Amino acid sequence: MTINVAFKIPDAVVFVTDGLGSITSVAPSGDEHIISSMNDVEKLVSMRGGAVLAMFNGVGSLGSGTIASELKDLDDGDQDQSLPLLTWVSTLAARLADRARRKLRYLPRPFHLILAGFDTSPPGTEHAPEHPQIYSVGWPEKDSATPHPEPVLHELRRDGGLIHRFGAYYAGATVGPARFAEGFDPELPARLAGQLVGGEDSASPPGLLEELVREVCAKVAPRAALSNAEVRALALKYAGRTLQRLVSVPEAPMSEHYSLQAAINYAIFLAACAYAQENWYPGRTGPARVGSALQVGYLRRHAPAELLASIRLDAGLKGFVPAPRGVA
Repeated sequence: MTINVAFKIPDAVVFVTDGLGSITSVAPSGDEHIISSMNDVEKLVSMRGGAVLAMFNGVGSLGSGTIASELKDLDDGDQDQSLPLLTWVSTLAARLADRARRKLRYLPRPFHLILAGFDTSPPGTEHAPEHPQIYSVGWPEKDSATPHPEPVLHELRRDGGLIHRFGAYYAGATVGPARFAEGFDPELPARLAGQLVGGEDSASPPGLLEELVREVCAKVAPRAALSNAEVRALALKYAGRTLQRLVSVPEAPMSEHYSLQAAINYAIFLAACAYAQENWYPGRTGPARVGSALQVGYLRRHAPAELLASIRLDAGLKGFVPAPRGVA
């Protein structure tokens, strides 16, 4: 687990990720346990001659080296920017998946690769490049399937153009950023759904909405009571409506007007929220899954990617000078 933060403005994109790498084991029950952790693991790289930024979370290796080294090995340093970004991302994702199958005979999960770049103008035209594009790639459910990049903060119009949105996108350890920046816990909907609807198994006790529907049916129309399937469908319908109203987050149009420095500052803030959640939140148990130095990079239009110096969030004792005795 890690934290990946992308922040998109009209002429640039910022990537921030942590540097903690963990070796885990999965018990037969499905519980994951962290065996050991490593600091300063490279999770943010530039590709395609500096025209693309890439970061990842989840699986850290395919068996030989890190995911970062695998990406660098697959990167041909293509200086020809005429190839559309989506085509290039799709090819890279397919080649990485094929390499995983050859080495491991399966696609290790979870895995999440996030890439960003610009599409340049066709040769001989003076049209300015579009806004930055961000794509998310995860391993498909079937090991034989081809990974399919999903657009982030943009969508395709019917005429082939793109509708862009701006602001933050984060993946991995997302509870901290959501709590601080959006005001709700992303794990809350799943917990509420369990309370409202009950378990997925028919042997599980009914949820609150199921109990309500059954009680209403029993009192109003005992001879025309709904079937169990109809009761469950009705409960799911109203649970969905309840959750949608509860956790809806308003759009943040101000993000479109952020400067590059403001985008960098805010992306670092979101990553720091995940760091605080994993390291200092009293309700968290077990080893931290986010830590070490933050890796920060940005990509501007008409310029190669820039990787900034690592930012350490550690709160140690070495930097503190004890106050003289008698001083509060």
